[in-house]
Amino acid sequence: MLSLIFTGCSKKGDTGPAGPQGPAGTNGTNGQDGNANVAGSNSVAVSNWSYDNTTNAWTAQLQWPSITQAIVDKGSVQVFIGNGTAAWSALTYVDGNLYCGYGFTVGYVNLFISTTDGSLANNPGTLYFRIVAISASQKAAHPNTNWKNYDEVMSIVNETTGSAK
Repeated sequence: MLSLIFTGCSKKGDTGPAGPQGPAGTNGTNGQDGNANVAGSNSVAVSNWSYDNTTNAWTAQLQWPSITQAIVDKGSVQVFIGNGTAAWSALTYVDGNLYCGYGFTVGYVNLFISTTDGSLANNPGTLYFRIVAISASQKAAHPNTNWKNYDEVMSIVNETTGSAK
């Protein structure tokens, strides 16, 4: 009796007919070749400040094509201020009574410098900035990165692009 049970369980039957084909999937969107998901700038010197009487702030606008609608919608942009070679600090930045911040839209970074007490600030002269546009997928792939730490951000830029920018 045991031999009948074991031989009955091991016998293979004929293959059944193929099932119906499933529905076609949707095509994904085309990405750009070499999608690094992080775009960093070289040091950018800004000296073309304009004074905005409404906000009592010095402003400058930088064109940065890496800031796409996808970055605006779900990614982020980080801006650093420094001396042009080292010691980069994340914006927003306060130094005494001076306040330096930024905003961004598709294709642009808007910088502003004002005072913390609303008084008239002197023209800031030439200042140096670095801009990093970060996709949502890159932020998700590096959840432990401190995106306000220049060295950590640049390590991701170097990793994904193969070079420092």
